Amino acid sequence: MYISRYRFLAVAICDQQYLVFLPESVFEPRPRCRTSILTIYSELMMAHTTHEIMTSDLSIGTTVPFDLRDPDGNIVHKAGLPVTERLLERLKSMGVTSVTVRGEAPVVDVDSILNSYFDAEHLQAITTKLEEGIEELNRSIESLIQGNAIEPKLMTDCVESFIQQSSKDTSAFLAVVLHRVLKSDADTVRAISERSACLSCLSTSIASSMGLDSASVLRTGLAALLSDISLGNHQDWFDERRYLRPQIIKSEEYRNHPVDSGRMIHALGTFESQLIECVSQTHELADGSGFPLGLKADGTMMESRIVSMSEIYLALSSPLFSSSPFLESDSLAYMIHQMTYGHVDRTVLRAMIKSLSMFPIGSLVKLDDDKVAVVVQPNNANPFQPIVKLYEAGGKVKDLTISNNQIVGPAGDLLSNRRRIEKSKLDTVLWIPSGS
Repeated sequence: MYISRYRFLAVAICDQQYLVFLPESVFEPRPRCRTSILTIYSELMMAHTTHEIMTSDLSIGTTVPFDLRDPDGNIVHKAGLPVTERLLERLKSMGVTSVTVRGEAPVVDVDSILNSYFDAEHLQAITTKLEEGIEELNRSIESLIQGNAIEPKLMTDCVESFIQQSSKDTSAFLAVVLHRVLKSDADTVRAISERSACLSCLSTSIASSMGLDSASVLRTGLAALLSDISLGNHQDWFDERRYLRPQIIKSEEYRNHPVDSGRMIHALGTFESQLIECVSQTHELADGSGFPLGLKADGTMMESRIVSMSEIYLALSSPLFSSSPFLESDSLAYMIHQMTYGHVDRTVLRAMIKSLSMFPIGSLVKLDDDKVAVVVQPNNANPFQPIVKLYEAGGKVKDLTISNNQIVGPAGDLLSNRRRIEKSKLDTVLWIPSGS
């Protein structure tokens, strides 16, 4: 059973102290007689077989994500195009009463939808600033490994550029950050730099949304950027894909790495003591089950709590942090569940959901009219009703707060590069690697 079987009524984000789980059936529209295109697609993805659809079950306006073939195997309708009245009339005139689809579903290109929605120049500007920050951090870690000093102002400038880009268009900023992928030729230091820079971007975005003052937002971004710099001295801890080896996570030396990073920063003699303290706390958890000191939320700085929660989300959902990330909405639902155990900070998670929505930017979702859409912007007023763009040629943009449509769940079955979180795994710590 998967998380999609339940709808999470996240009243916790509305300053309440509890969470209600309701069966998905409560939210479902009235039963349909027609065959669900998405259900067929899901079966095809798993079985790699063929499926027959009666032409009477083809709804006008529905975009089909696979080629439709006549009984002789000839393609009569191309994937990605909507069903039209003209198509149905043509099939009828041909005497075709059913069409066949094969388990050869194309890969859904979420990035193309995001790129078509946002301003191209702005996306490129964000990417350029992000890569400049990554390069600067990469050079700094290399210098520290060689025993050389670094220029602290360069790190501050990096974070300030992230904050500036985010303030211009947070949704576009997060579209770039949350979908960044590690290049195959990246070395270990580059991988550390990529992850640290993206962690800094998400952390500053959440800190800003929480209304923290500018000094605190900057401190949050710097703590995220620098909390893992000591890992550059332990490149053997990473496997050939540049992910941490699971057995390393449990070692005392690894669990002390935030303190080691803090010492490296202290040795530079320029950064404030508050930042050093913040860096040392970035892996603590709200209930005291984190490391290195096992501090509870009331014993840690808000900035470090933001970084900790941001890293958990990225570890679950980002292709930069995991070779097989979970669906974004599953990741947030899982974090809500973990919040009930006290592991996840309630205040920060509430702000995260408000900033990202329950279906974060880039999420592929199913609508109640059988159409598929990509989330392009959150709605701060309702995390379950973001702004989406339909996944079809000339796809319309819909604000679900005023649309007649609603999201009935994630369309994770259309994605080959993301996993679902099984309900049986909700009580398991999933943000720490358990296998190579």
